[in-house]
Amino acid sequence: MPRSSHTASTSASVPAIPARPYASGPYASRSTTTRSGAVTDALQPSFLAPEDATFLADLTRLRSLVSELTARYRPSSAPQHDVIIRSPRDVADLLMAEMQDLPQEQLRVLVLNTKNVVMDVVTLYQGTLSASPVRAAEVFRPAIVAHAASIVVVHCHPSGDPTPSPEDVATTTALVRAGQLLDIEVLDHIIIGKGRYISLKERWLGFP
Repeated sequence: MPRSSHTASTSASVPAIPARPYASGPYASRSTTTRSGAVTDALQPSFLAPEDATFLADLTRLRSLVSELTARYRPSSAPQHDVIIRSPRDVADLLMAEMQDLPQEQLRVLVLNTKNVVMDVVTLYQGTLSASPVRAAEVFRPAIVAHAASIVVVHCHPSGDPTPSPEDVATTTALVRAGQLLDIEVLDHIIIGKGRYISLKERWLGFP
């Protein structure tokens, strides 16, 4: 996989660079879940370790509880026009201009439908993420409420260097695992620096 970070235009007038088709691009699904709602035998409770079975039960309860908020849910910062996410570059084009100069770390979640159209962009954390562990329940809550198919996690490094830390990789691993249990795929975790970004999916950091 490529070892260098990417650069992306921060101008809204610059046309998007054609991306590879979703089915064969960096976001091609490698999940063991299906959008029909079925989960493969690898994730059935009887095949899980006790702690994983407990985790699945907790996430299932979360899904039931959060669904009650659907009637009150309103997208907070969704784009005003359809934005389709086909590659990490599409994510960078959407968010880099806003996030590359932030003085503090910030984590956002892109909520996507089955066609990878952005339904919502939710800001979840701001500050020092390492001092405030990212909770899977909070990350997936907007997607559960919106009945989304997938998410992309995005956060920035105020230092300007998008190189992922061991904590970034560990967080990605935990979120990918939770997404498999919830049947909401984590398409990518993008780290934004100053004029650069890194896709953990492209480097297979935290992804199986």
